[in-house]
Amino acid sequence: MPNCNLCNQPIRIDPLRPGMMFQAGGLPNALHICPGRPVGGLPPPPPPMPGAAPLPVNPVLNRRLSYYDAVRHLASEVATLGAANIPMAQKFDRALTSWLGHKPPGITASSQALDNTTVQQYMAMTDVNRLALIDQLWAEILVLMQGNTRRDAMVDPAPNAFPGIAAHPQAFRTLGYCFRCDTRAPGLVTVQGFRRAYELNAPLDIAGTLPHRAALGQGMPRQLGMWHDNRDAINEMNICVSRNAKGATKFPNPEHVGGAVLYAIKLPADQTGFDTENWQATVVGGLWRPGEKAFFDIAANHVIAHVDIDKSRAAGAGELHRFRVLGDRWNYTAHATAADRVVLGSALAEIYNGGAVQAVMRVDDFAAGQ
Repeated sequence: MPNCNLCNQPIRIDPLRPGMMFQAGGLPNALHICPGRPVGGLPPPPPPMPGAAPLPVNPVLNRRLSYYDAVRHLASEVATLGAANIPMAQKFDRALTSWLGHKPPGITASSQALDNTTVQQYMAMTDVNRLALIDQLWAEILVLMQGNTRRDAMVDPAPNAFPGIAAHPQAFRTLGYCFRCDTRAPGLVTVQGFRRAYELNAPLDIAGTLPHRAALGQGMPRQLGMWHDNRDAINEMNICVSRNAKGATKFPNPEHVGGAVLYAIKLPADQTGFDTENWQATVVGGLWRPGEKAFFDIAANHVIAHVDIDKSRAAGAGELHRFRVLGDRWNYTAHATAADRVVLGSALAEIYNGGAVQAVMRVDDFAAGQ
């Protein structure tokens, strides 16, 4: 087992992620946070002149990183200290906020690191060690998936999940039909397809951190990402689709109010991704009943139809959200065949509801008790 060439502590190298170092013992996914060569903190201030009052100590420097949360941000305080590396503090704040919102019970490695590190020690770290601390937070809340399951090998449907199209059983597994609701305009999607946000334009507070590198495949195979606590896909790391058109209206999120576009997609049998539905049904629980699948991207020629919808907030007991389909026919692209039009016509007829507003109920969202 190798030792760290800076601190000489034993470390473990994951062959699938050779660019990352892990602690040799303890939690299996605990990243090695190297203290590096002794840095001795920040340089001491010059001694005061004889008879002068002692220089005040900035209380911020003595704060532990565990002081910060979704409201109290390290980046704002680093800025008041005149530090130049504010972007790294912003990455810390983003990771910390996500960690506080998603950390599983019993996690101690990051808690101890936050409790034991002061702002002064953080500012004295190299960027490599700061990033290791940030990645430690991400590693405890992410589940990274290879996404190498063929579409025609994915479950359809899982027990207690809904069929994709009632008139065409197993329409996803056998024929490749699935659906996605999105706010991007058809003029863009039918030319560019769907690509993951972290591949296109990762925000500054994510760029270079573990979820971004995993999405790009930097130092590791390209991967898809799920939240550890709720077994749900991370939108920016996946292109998620639903086997069921009504279920797809939950995207981009149930709180969205206003216009959106429901896209019909037909994926080839050999397109690979992650079978979120099967993972939820057989491994971790939390089954989303419309049937979720996650992919790295969806090419424009696989987007074969679209129709506008209008989304509104839940207004009754047990509702998740409401929506209204704004047309009784799909707008087909040049890639749709006559057979596609027959299948998708029945799918739209199932949810059209005469163009009236309808609700998606919470009991139709996640399986009971999950």
